[in-house]
Amino acid sequence: MSNAALLCIPERWRLAHLNYAAAHGYFWIPCPLCGYEFGGHEWRHIDGKRAEVYLNPAEPATGTAICPPCTRAGKGEEPPGVTDLICFCAECVRRRDRNGIKAEWAP
Repeated sequence: MSNAALLCIPERWRLAHLNYAAAHGYFWIPCPLCGYEFGGHEWRHIDGKRAEVYLNPAEPATGTAICPPCTRAGKGEEPPGVTDLICFCAECVRRRDRNGIKAEWAP
């Protein structure tokens, strides 16, 4: 099943997503914020909102994935010490292109 076909599976069909994750080697974990179980194939930024949180202060570079509903709700965080992070995942690039926003990267 391709990622395009995966978009056709409604998010509420959890068993179908669980089977897809298991068959293709993706993780299946509970969200650390709400407990909603989701797979690695569903993990992504949504509308430019971050899809991870930083729970371990001893390892600030290690993020933990959060579920799509928490991502949509804006509960994700940027990496500690980073501001105005520009995401270059395909979804964020398409959203910027659609809205005429030019992203500039500076080291």
